[in-house]
Amino acid sequence: MPSQVSSTPVQDTTPRPFVSSSRGGTIVTTGTYRDTLRIRGIQAFLWTQFLGAFNDNLYKIVVSFYAVASLGAIRGMSVAAAVFVTPFLLFSGWAGYLADAFNKRSVLIWTKALEIVSMLLAIPALITGRLDLQLVVLFLMATQATLFSPAKYGLVPEAVPESRHPAAESAWNRRR
Repeated sequence: MPSQVSSTPVQDTTPRPFVSSSRGGTIVTTGTYRDTLRIRGIQAFLWTQFLGAFNDNLYKIVVSFYAVASLGAIRGMSVAAAVFVTPFLLFSGWAGYLADAFNKRSVLIWTKALEIVSMLLAIPALITGRLDLQLVVLFLMATQATLFSPAKYGLVPEAVPESRHPAAESAWNRRR
């Protein structure tokens, strides 16, 4: 009796290795990108990062247009850019300290709370059209981004098993 052979191809479900080069040589981990996304909290973090960046950029552009309309092209853009950059210059050192001294997850949660408060303050600032209030909110938003960044980049070693670090780093950097 002839053996029966299925015409349906068998799907290969074996994990494919991620290969990542690092300073010390090559690190090979097993799994897929989808496996990395299944690690508890990764998807939520990536969506938070994406939506925060979208929100920051949208608000920055809107305030820049208001500033240009109120102060003229050169002065308006200069003022908006200066207000946005100042927190990065003033608070970067403190942001690194916070990320090292406290649990990174807690720092991320508190800075996201600051973002929510900032955007709630943006509503009346935009409705009234007051540029001074919009610039204050822009400063708060940039302060939040300054405090968020070091904790965000230091979160992988705390949140992801060591064997998944290269894949998680890839996911983090893909959404930047």
